[in-house]
Amino acid sequence: MSILDEAKALVYGDRNDSYGHPFDDFSRTAKLWSVILGTEVKPEQVALCMIAVKISRLCQSPAHRDSVIDAAGYAATYQMVIDRANHDLRKAVDAEVSEAGRSGGQSRPVRTPTGVQKSHLHKSRPRSKNRA
Repeated sequence: MSILDEAKALVYGDRNDSYGHPFDDFSRTAKLWSVILGTEVKPEQVALCMIAVKISRLCQSPAHRDSVIDAAGYAATYQMVIDRANHDLRKAVDAEVSEAGRSGGQSRPVRTPTGVQKSHLHKSRPRSKNRA
């Protein structure tokens, strides 16, 4: 079986059954790491850090197949976390747009997965061509 096939089997099989969706698992881990490190950690950063752990181990033991499989699996979970966050954001935006329609068009900023606030009911102004 290929490395990617093995990673896929773990991510969508055993590990998913044991730990739940990576967004939920990494959200819990992010909260714990945030307390330990004294700074906010996001679920997608957990996936990236776990990939870094696997790369570090591969630097010591380059032929260790399990670390390559795990790194590939964490890359897949990273995408799953991003997809879930984007799905949740779309639901929040849809709900806000619906609520704004009922309340006469008032809008509150919505926090994106990256933490940037955006108002989704106001059109952005065109940028000036002379802007540096």
